[in-house]
Amino acid sequence: MFILLEGPDGAGKTTIAKELQARLNAIYIHNGPAPVGEAFKQWNAVVDLARKGATVICDRLHWGDAVYAELYRPEVGRALNSAQFGYLESEINRCGGTIVHVTANLPTLVERYDGEYIEIDDISAIMHSYARLDASAQTFSHLQINTTKVSTDTAVAAIITMAKDNYAHAHSSR
Repeated sequence: MFILLEGPDGAGKTTIAKELQARLNAIYIHNGPAPVGEAFKQWNAVVDLARKGATVICDRLHWGDAVYAELYRPEVGRALNSAQFGYLESEINRCGGTIVHVTANLPTLVERYDGEYIEIDDISAIMHSYARLDASAQTFSHLQINTTKVSTDTAVAAIITMAKDNYAHAHSSR
């Protein structure tokens, strides 16, 4: 089983990921920016763990790269090209993975940042970029959770239910 949590910093991805890890006895992987030449290899290896039967909770992967590269690394660009991005999406689908877009309302994100390194305009731009990806998601196994509106327990329960359904569906058609 593979669960990928994507979304802006401060949305609650790590809190949810650690709870999922505990409840599912899963491998937890937190991904930061990957070097452009190494990203596809590294991230494909993460998905490969799920292909081999491991339960993997991934805190960011290719969506985060697409969003944050636009804002913070425009001169370098995305670590993945469109074909690689699409390949990861299809492999996540094929192994019955679930992509969860974790978000929160703007005032909640601003409060959670509490004066850290990021500007309010940047938070808005990040939210907008994730919303664009959300709207064009190539996955049937996609869920959006707004942590301003639901508790961690409610979010985790919804994610587990969908992840088990996605995994069962993908593996029953083989």
